Amino acid sequence: MPLSGKTRFALGAALLLPLALAGYGPLLTPGTVPASVHSDLLAEHLATKRALYDSLSRGEGMPGWRADQFSGAPARVNLQAQYAWPLDAPFWLAPPERAAGLSLFLHPLLLALAFAYLGLALGLSGAGILWLAMCGLFSPKLILAMYAGWLPHLPGIALAPALLAATIRMTERPGPRRAFELGGVGLLLSLAGHFQVAYYAALLCLGWWVAGLVSRGRQGERRQWLRAAGLGMLSLLGVFLLSAWRLAPALAELSLLSRAEMDWDFFRSGPLIAPLHLLTLLHPEILGSPLDAGGADVELWETAAYFGIVPLLLAVVGAMLERRRPGVRFLTAGFAAALLFSLDSPLLRLPYHLLPGFGWFRAPARMLFIAALCGTALSAFGLEALRARLGRLRRGRLLSTLAMSVLAALVAGEGIGFARRYLAVVPQEERLPRPAWVEALPPADHHLAPYRVAPLGRHILPAGWAARLGLQSVAGYDPWNLRHYLQYMDILQHGRPEGGARVWLDLERIQRRDLLDRINARYLIAPAALDDLPGLRLLGRFLDQPSFVFYQGMIALPVWVYENQQAAPRVSWAGELRAVADEEAMVAAVLQEDLARTTVILGGPEDAPADLASPEDALRLVSWAPGRLSIETRSQGPRVVRVSEVWHPGWRARLDDRAASVLRADLALMAVAVPAGAHRLLLWFEPPGEAVGLWVSALSAMTLLAAAFGCWWRRRALG
Repeated sequence: MPLSGKTRFALGAALLLPLALAGYGPLLTPGTVPASVHSDLLAEHLATKRALYDSLSRGEGMPGWRADQFSGAPARVNLQAQYAWPLDAPFWLAPPERAAGLSLFLHPLLLALAFAYLGLALGLSGAGILWLAMCGLFSPKLILAMYAGWLPHLPGIALAPALLAATIRMTERPGPRRAFELGGVGLLLSLAGHFQVAYYAALLCLGWWVAGLVSRGRQGERRQWLRAAGLGMLSLLGVFLLSAWRLAPALAELSLLSRAEMDWDFFRSGPLIAPLHLLTLLHPEILGSPLDAGGADVELWETAAYFGIVPLLLAVVGAMLERRRPGVRFLTAGFAAALLFSLDSPLLRLPYHLLPGFGWFRAPARMLFIAALCGTALSAFGLEALRARLGRLRRGRLLSTLAMSVLAALVAGEGIGFARRYLAVVPQEERLPRPAWVEALPPADHHLAPYRVAPLGRHILPAGWAARLGLQSVAGYDPWNLRHYLQYMDILQHGRPEGGARVWLDLERIQRRDLLDRINARYLIAPAALDDLPGLRLLGRFLDQPSFVFYQGMIALPVWVYENQQAAPRVSWAGELRAVADEEAMVAAVLQEDLARTTVILGGPEDAPADLASPEDALRLVSWAPGRLSIETRSQGPRVVRVSEVWHPGWRARLDDRAASVLRADLALMAVAVPAGAHRLLLWFEPPGEAVGLWVSALSAMTLLAAAFGCWWRRRALG
């Protein structure tokens, strides 16, 4: 008696889950974190998730603003935060160090399901579908991405096969149900933190539609494919409308980011691969491994094309023997094209200049994820060709089953070994210790007396540690950073803005002390004595302090902790005002003025105060939280309050019971004009475009539900 589809699915899941535990089980070990010294998880994403967990613990929902790095920055607007991604739900429920393992563990299972869905769309047999699920579960490319801690990339990698599957199913049988399938996959992808792999997968889907349109046009069947294209566009529109709550504020902020200055050099930044790297199709470590001694700079997650030696051989078999089956020629062409455009060559200028959005992403070697997708899908056709030929032999069914079992065992065995090699874990205290020098700082009662620390050098306060230690740093590591703050820090260090898209912000030197004092940098953390800087009080010297060096590992170094007695408080009265007309003039003014005495205002208040603050004037910070300040003022005349928070058009102000204007001050900070008398000033951060986006998403969701109900009712009425 043949097994039902649900039974086969249950049996497949029952097989895959124990295999997943065998390969990825160490990630679930309590009290551990990934051991990788190359992991963005440790350097960036745990801190991002800490902002989420702390905000939820306070009962405030997803955070709008975070304070642990860059002297403060938007939180949920940052797409890389991906707070709404379903497989990141563990970060909502537990501290990020405890939640990370489970979140990582779920992604191979999702990729297995996505490949099974692709097998169904390609018309494969049950054995072929199970094979694809197995290959997805132990995808070397996914394992390497997990090793690199690429949380924002994992959703795109895991859902890329599902996007292709939904596209294929739409073109084969266009209709509302298939449109909902495609839209559902697209909606999940819209929750990802990085869209690069999803964008490449969308190009692959576009290629499928174009190839099909040309083929069907020759057969006189274009109408079906044009209908599929129309429904696909509606699905895409629906995804954008439903995602407006997330995409609208991100797009509104785009011009503020350092990445708005993207160019050809930025596009080619990161590891570039040459034809020699295609040898990694045969073995991922043929050109070296990051785990080897001296291999710290081998970025295998970027440069390796490997998707399994058994799948590679079967892909060759499938491309040769099954080329007449639907989809095989397309997958073969997609595999070749992805390999070609992953290489650093002049050909990259074609898609860079011709394809909208292609130049938004750096490191085109990531096209190798699409090559792995196509190659893995081809391997299922190769498996079916092998099984069909074995089936014609005597005892063919037994031989076919035996061959399938042996090949699956080879893939599972290699995958389990590869996962355990690259996804090793260590105790949390080994990777995330608490240095003794932190105890030299006063208790971080940021609600009443917030302060920032200025770490000199990248390694003195490793990226991602400030959030865990309860500190607010002027440095940081995140691709989603504000250009004007980076310009401010450039002037602080070098006396001039340097510009360009960057990921790291390190404080290496201090050329403009007034700019350092202005950002509430009350404590300096240094790897050596700072005898040449006035106004510092040594709080302690600590030897052999633990630190983490990205791409290297744990080190010990001496630490000097100083109090900066010249640091401005978080709120203060402005000095002499200098109004400027535009950002260029503001940069010039900041280069000229001493910000200890002068406040540079963009535009300036209409009734600029003529006098400076007097001793009788009072200014008190009543409460502070990330993205929210409450201030009491009392002055004998109109004044300007300087606020040492990073300016963003999302900051709002209310003076007593009326709205007030938030002024941009000193290039990267803020100010608010207040009249004479006693007043209560409230400042809070609200991402621009978010309210409109929420309304658009809500109305779109109601429209979609009404349309779905209408389709259901119509089908029910028709029987």
